[in-house]
Amino acid sequence: MMILCALQGIVRVIFIKRISYVLVMECLIFRGIYLVSVKNKGKILKKIQKKLEKYSK
Repeated sequence: MMILCALQGIVRVIFIKRISYVLVMECLIFRGIYLVSVKNKGKILKKIQKKLEKYSK
């Protein structure tokens, strides 16, 4: 899932903490903002429900 989006160049990491980071994915299928765990090798902890207008351009 993330690899598909990364190949299109539309995955962006917003900020990084020790435990997790916020990932913005703008591909059509997986559009959204996700909280991703670093310790669990990219396991998605939760999808953050926010609008992507401010990130998309």
